[in-house]
Amino acid sequence: MPGICGIVCLSNDSVQTTSIVSHMASRISFGRSTPNETVHSDGAVFASSSITGTADHIENARSDDGKLICVVDGFVFPKSLGTDFSVGDTAKVLLESYIENGPSALSHVRGQFSMALWDGRNRTLYLMTDILATRNLYYTIKDGYLIFSSHMYAFSSVPDFSYNLDDDALLQYFTFGFCVQNYTQFSNISVLPPASIYAWQGGEMTVEEYWSPAVEIVQKSNGSRPEDDLYDVFYSSISRLNRFGGVHGIGLSGGKDSRVMAGMLSRVKDITCYGKTYNINPDELGIATEIARQLGFKHEVVYYNESHYRKMMDQCALITEGGINTGEFCLLAMQNVERHDVLHWGWLADTLTGRGLHHQPYLNARNRDDIGELLYRQNIGSFIPPDDYSQALSKSNGKDHEGYIRSLFDGMMRELNVDELHQYVVLMTIYQRHRRRSVRVMNVSSYFTPTLFPFAQEDIINFLLSQPLKHLMAQRLYLKMIVKHFPELAKYRHPQYPFNFRQEYHLSPYIYSMLKVKRFINKFKPEKAPAGSIDSMYSNYIRNNMSEIRPLVMNLAERRGLLNSDYVLKVLYEHENGIKDSCNMILKLMTLEQFFRYTVDGETLDNASMDTVMSV
Repeated sequence: MPGICGIVCLSNDSVQTTSIVSHMASRISFGRSTPNETVHSDGAVFASSSITGTADHIENARSDDGKLICVVDGFVFPKSLGTDFSVGDTAKVLLESYIENGPSALSHVRGQFSMALWDGRNRTLYLMTDILATRNLYYTIKDGYLIFSSHMYAFSSVPDFSYNLDDDALLQYFTFGFCVQNYTQFSNISVLPPASIYAWQGGEMTVEEYWSPAVEIVQKSNGSRPEDDLYDVFYSSISRLNRFGGVHGIGLSGGKDSRVMAGMLSRVKDITCYGKTYNINPDELGIATEIARQLGFKHEVVYYNESHYRKMMDQCALITEGGINTGEFCLLAMQNVERHDVLHWGWLADTLTGRGLHHQPYLNARNRDDIGELLYRQNIGSFIPPDDYSQALSKSNGKDHEGYIRSLFDGMMRELNVDELHQYVVLMTIYQRHRRRSVRVMNVSSYFTPTLFPFAQEDIINFLLSQPLKHLMAQRLYLKMIVKHFPELAKYRHPQYPFNFRQEYHLSPYIYSMLKVKRFINKFKPEKAPAGSIDSMYSNYIRNNMSEIRPLVMNLAERRGLLNSDYVLKVLYEHENGIKDSCNMILKLMTLEQFFRYTVDGETLDNASMDTVMSV
C-alpha cells in the first residue's frame, strides 16, 4: 500500500523522528510497496512508500538549501502550476512554486492528490488535499508532534500511541458505512476534508478552504449545445490522463457510465485500452464483450469466486477503514497492476442526474430542508438496529441517536451553500458516493492510479452545477450526448433495462414526467438474469464459512465492547436463515473488526496479493 507519512516537531529531535517515520513507511507498505528514502529538514521528517514500475506517483523533494521538504501522493495537473513538467517532478515543481509565490501558490494546485510541505524558514507545515480529497490524509497531534499518514494503521509505529475509539464516529460508521466530515473511528485521528489546506505553526492549526463549487446558473445559451459542452468537458478531462501512461484498463459493465468512458478512451490518441468484466452475470458479460468488439478493445474476463473472499476481507478492511462492498473493485484493480498504468470506472450518469442518492423522492422536494429529511429517511433504514438502538450499541448511554443523525444531515446541507435544488442533488451525490466508495478504494493505489471519476476536477463539477436543468431532466441531457456522440454504442440494450439508449432518449420526456417512473419501467423490464451477483456471492461465502466468521464478528462485542452480544448473534442467526439485508451488516462488522486488527492490534498482512485467473 503506497502512501506518504511524516512527523513535524516543535523541537529538532530529528534522530528519533527519522527512525519513527522510517517504521511508518515500512508499516504502510505491507510487503507490496517499497519504502523510499526519507527527506528531512530541521524539525520535520517525511517519507513515502511506492511500487517500482507502476504509476503510483509518490514523490519526495527537498529544496537546495535543505530548509523545505515536500511529499506528494497522486497527480497534479501542470496547467494549475502554470508550467509543464514530467510526472516524476511534481514534488520538486510544487516546492519551486511555493518558494516563488508563497502559500498562495497552494490554493491554485489542481489534480487528484494529497501532499505535505514543510517550510523550515518559518517552521510551518502545510497539509493539503484536492477538491474531493481523492487521496486520504490523516493526522494526529501528540506531545507537541504532528504526525500524518495516508493510512491510519501507520500510527501504530509511533511509540506509546493508542487508538482511542470515538463513540459518535462509530455511530456514523454504523449508519452510513463511513465517517462524515473530518471524523474517523478514532477520536485522536482526523482526516483532511476536501479542498482544504491545513497550516500548523507553533502548535496552532489554521484551516483554509481554497475551493468551493460554482453557483452561477447559466440562463442563456452561448451558441453551443449543452450535450456538446458535456461531451467536450468529459473528453478533455479524460484526455489529460494520457500523460500518466499509454495503457488503460476500464471496468466495463456495458452500462451507461462505463460505455461512455470506454467510448471516450477509444478516441484519445496514443493509448491502448483493455475492457474488464466479471464472469458473474452472463448477460452483462455478453453486452460488455460486444461493446469492446465495437470499440476495438481487448477484452478480459475477471474470474471472481468465493475462494477469494478471505483475503478480500483483509484487503477491504485496509482500503476502506472497515467499509464494505469494495471487494470487486479491489480485485479489478489487482488484475490491472501488472500491465496497465491507469484503471477507470465511474458513475458519470449518477453524478450528472443526482439519482445516485434517491430516485423519485426528490421530485417532491422543494427546498434544502426537504432534501435533508429525504437523506435521513433513506439512510436511517440501514442503521443498526432498525428499531431499538440500545439492543445493539453497548455504549449508547441513552443518547438521542436519531437527533444526532439528523443534525449530521443538516450540517451537510448547510455546508453546500448553493441555492438551486438540482445543485444540492448533484453535490450530495458526489459527496455521498465519494465517501461510500471512491475515497476508500483510492487507497489501493498500489494497484492503480486514481481515476475512478475523471470529473474529480474543477471544470467538470462546475459544468454539472451550471446547467439550468431540473433534476430528472438532466438524465435526458446525458442520454442526448450518448445518442449524438456515440451512436455506435447507443444501439445496445443493457440486460438490466427495457430500452436501448436511443429509445430511452426519445421516450424520456414521457417517462420522466410521470410520478411513478419506477413502477412504469418495471412493467417493461425483462426477466431478471440467472442467479449470480456480487451480493449473492458474499452471502454464500458468509453462510458457508460461519464457523470462521462468528468469532471474528463476536470480537466486536466480547473483546472490544462495541456491540451487545445478543444483537450480533441475532444478525448471524438471521443470515443463516436467509433474512434479507443481514449479509451487508455482517460484512460491515467483519471488515470493521479486521480493520481494528491492523490498527489497534498492529497485526501485519503476510501476503497482500491474490492469485486469480483471467481469460483474454
